[in-house]
Amino acid sequence: MPSIDEVVVALRAAGPAGDLPPGLTPEAAAALAGRPPVGVMRRLWVIGGLQVRVGLPYLGYWARWLFRDADRRERERAKAHLRAAAAVVAGMGYLRGAAMKAGQGLANLPGLLPSEFVDTLDRLHFEAPPMHPALVREQLRGEFGCDPGDAFAVFDLRPFAVASLGQVHRAVLPSGREVAVKVQYPAIAKSILADFRLLGLLLSPLRPARERAGLATYLADICRTIERETDYRAEAAALRSARALFRESDGVIVPRVYDELSTGRVLTMERVPGVHLSDFLAGDPSQRLRDHFGTGLCRSYARLHYTGRMLYADPHPGNVLFAPDGRLGLVDFGCVRTYSAEEWEWARRWERATRQTPADRAAVFHGFVGLGPTEGFDPVDPGVLGEWAEWMNRPCAAGGPFDFGDGAYLRDGIALIKRLLRSRWARGFPLGVFSARWHMGLTTLLHRLRARVDVRAVTDSEYAVAAWD
Repeated sequence: MPSIDEVVVALRAAGPAGDLPPGLTPEAAAALAGRPPVGVMRRLWVIGGLQVRVGLPYLGYWARWLFRDADRRERERAKAHLRAAAAVVAGMGYLRGAAMKAGQGLANLPGLLPSEFVDTLDRLHFEAPPMHPALVREQLRGEFGCDPGDAFAVFDLRPFAVASLGQVHRAVLPSGREVAVKVQYPAIAKSILADFRLLGLLLSPLRPARERAGLATYLADICRTIERETDYRAEAAALRSARALFRESDGVIVPRVYDELSTGRVLTMERVPGVHLSDFLAGDPSQRLRDHFGTGLCRSYARLHYTGRMLYADPHPGNVLFAPDGRLGLVDFGCVRTYSAEEWEWARRWERATRQTPADRAAVFHGFVGLGPTEGFDPVDPGVLGEWAEWMNRPCAAGGPFDFGDGAYLRDGIALIKRLLRSRWARGFPLGVFSARWHMGLTTLLHRLRARVDVRAVTDSEYAVAAWD
């Protein structure tokens, strides 16, 4: 099977990189020559080639299917999944931006894709191709006006984490304090705009004319939220707001921001101790420890929601750290949406509705049709929303520890997500999409953790902290 790096090289050969910006050192210019494409047509070219690369492993599998016994077929099928997933990881890792986020989202939904595919896509949280060190230096020079060695006592040009919009480097301040420095990829904001223009071009002809205005509003809202992630000053503000919500006794670490070494494209933060979910699970933790961290996840997300009025819309394994002393680290606040007054009222009404009888819920849900861009979209379907509300409230209604390790609960949620996405009303209400992403992301983390959590006790406690009526 080709390595991810080999597929990336092949993808880079698929089209020209375009003109380079002036003023770069020769070393940086050479590194930038292989940068991800920015224009709509160039990104479409890569996506078209990616479709072929994903399809070829399955074509080979089916060509050999008749000549294999059952065991050999299963091995060949698993190999086809792995090859196709490797192509997706390479292609989306190369494109970065919104395309890579889509791959990360698929990795957070086990059961929606074959397990081999999901396990490989999970690498997108940590293993996208990094920037060349020369390009990292150019980015820091452009932001700080000096070399990394002048701003930091130590700066490791090799990243320890690589994600969709930037990569993270270990560094040491002149004071001796260890920090994590997030450096944004060049032109990533333009790549995101290109992805959404491409998505609009692809989807618009497929929708009736009456829906196109609403579709454009919907895509623009999501694009603004993701594009906001490219402004690290906004993430720094979200980190400060979130950090203020937790006391030391809560056992939750939100990193401190070093403003003097942070800009719109570089973010310097306190380095948080701990390991990611896969490494934590590899240590075969006890059920007690799984439950402890599961409860911490629920409590921290509830605190952000009820007290902070923040919708943490990007919960995935790359954004959570499990510290050896039992504390939980939350390290990425790029995709955070602060509720507007209207949205907060929607959230409060929804929260109350989830605990009401089906008849009372229906009356509340009918009122939601006035929220969001409704032109050209169907009225709200109280039946589907009622099932979604029941699913969300099921852990609370358990009246004790709820076993998130039970795959049936997650499968029910994925099935409901599919039904909601088919609803034209759901596609016309962006906040509902981000809310669903938040709940599904948290549920997937708890499922992989196989945590048992008394959600009602956590929720009631956070109601009291937030003075929720």
